[in-house]
Formats: sequence, C-alpha cells, structure tokens
Amino acid sequence: MFFEKNLHRLKEVNIMGVLGFGPGMFSVEDMKDPLHMEKNLMKMDPVSLRAVIRQAAHWIDNGIQRYHQHSELPKAMLDSASIVLKLALKVWEKRGYESDKGDIKYSFDALRKSDAFEKTLIYQPSPPCAPFSENDLKTLERTIVERRSIRRFSPRDVSDSLIEKIIEAGIWAPSACSLQGFRFFVIKDAEKKKLIRQPWIVPVIIIAGLDERPYEFIRMNQLSYNCYLELGAAIQNMLLMAYALGLGTSLGTFVGELDLIRRALKVPDYIKIITYFALGWPEDQPTTVPRMELKEFVTREEWTGD
Repeated sequence: MFFEKNLHRLKEVNIMGVLGFGPGMFSVEDMKDPLHMEKNLMKMDPVSLRAVIRQAAHWIDNGIQRYHQHSELPKAMLDSASIVLKLALKVWEKRGYESDKGDIKYSFDALRKSDAFEKTLIYQPSPPCAPFSENDLKTLERTIVERRSIRRFSPRDVSDSLIEKIIEAGIWAPSACSLQGFRFFVIKDAEKKKLIRQPWIVPVIIIAGLDERPYEFIRMNQLSYNCYLELGAAIQNMLLMAYALGLGTSLGTFVGELDLIRRALKVPDYIKIITYFALGWPEDQPTTVPRMELKEFVTREEWTGD
C-alpha cells in the first residue's frame, strides 16, 4: 500500500533527471516494481548498499527540512527516498549485516521520522548551535592561521591513537548525500614509504583516496567532482587536527609512482588514489608567508577584479 500511495508523486522528481535528487540508481519505471528493485539491491556489494541506505536517509532529512520552502518537490523526494530506504534496510537485514552500526541506526530513525512526518507534515527543527566563546574562537583562528607545511621531522614515532584521532577529524568533513567515500592508507613501513617520491624523511605517510563504488549508482553530474571537494575538506580537517595535537604535516603530489604504489599496497580497482600527506613531529616552524589582502580574493555580486 505504501508504494501505490506514493508512486503518483514521482513524476515531479523525474524532472531533475534523478530520482529524489538522491537514490538515483532507480528510475521512475523501476519504482513501479519493488520486487525488481529488491533483486538489484540484493546483488549490490555491502559498501554500496550501505551508501544507498545513508543516502536515502539523508534525503528523508533533507526533504523534511525543505518541505515548507517548496512543498511539492521535497514531498516527492521524501516519498521516493522512503521507498528506497525501506527496501534497502530490508535487504540489509535479510543479508545478515549488523544493524547496530551508527549510520544504520540513524537510517532506521530517519524512516520512523518519515512515517511520523507523513501524518502531520509538521517540521520541528532542532535548536541551532551557539557561536563559539571568544576563547574558543581564538583557538580556532590560531589553528587555521598558524598551521604550516613541515619538511623537517623528528624520527619519533606517532602513536596509532593520535593517527586515528586525526583520521576521525577527516571523516567528519561534508559528504554529499552522506556517501562517505573517503579512504585512507596509513603507511609506516620504511620500504613502502620509499615508493613515494618525496624529499623528506617522515615517520608516517597517509595516502588519501576514494571508494568509487557508491558513486556509480548516483546519476548526478555534480557528483563527478563533488567527491574530490569532499576529500579535500577531509584532508584539511586532518591537517588542522594534526597541528592542534602538536604534529606537523605536508601535503604532497604523486609524480609518476602511482602504479607502483597501487601494486605495493594491493589497492583494488574501485579505490582511486588521489594524494597524500606526510605526518610527524616537527623540528621547526617554517616562516609565515603573508597572504594577499582580503579584498584581492573576494568579489561581490559580479566580477570586479583584474
């Protein structure tokens, strides 16, 4: 009954060329055959299935938040996302995967929220976060402004607990549709570090890449570059956290050694290696390079620069 009741709204969604802006692996025609959808979900690898679940839950939240701004399209998005999420969670449980993971529990909550919203169409926003205190703001500004690229590192080891704290900061970066495609390789082995053509001796190299599987199912042109923007945001989070912990970093670029690294690290085809950064205890603080004046970076309303 749920499917029949909501299918009439899906034409509005298809004007975007993608179902619900989100679960774009299914066309409007697909949505008329839930059994066919379920079979496709059953064939999906667990990483992609989990990404579809997160994405559909994301669009439930998104649809509810947007409903009173423009009721028709967000309602259609909400309905289509709910259909996909019900099926995907059913498949997740049928395949015996763990349901106590944070993102899966969030998705079940999103489904309950969708059912409740369907009855009332009333959105109850959570209170926004308060601004930082003056001291906290100064600490944040100091972290952003004082961070430098380090090229002289101590041989002192960096503990796994610190590395995990740094990566944790990275995975909280924005992620379109909550696909969370970030993947990181932590390299401490001396021989493997030699494969990377960088001039400094450093205790740890963190290689950053993307798992391309979740993105294969999303028919949105923007996502072809969004994933790189997200990974850049994740790396910046990590660089700032490292600096706050007293560690130094230096972002690097591969210069022809990527195939060799992929073989050495046994990287599967669906993982795309993008960049890396060095991580260790700094032995000095490089000179601050002044930035240009703010007005030279900014134009308002229309181009006014040189």
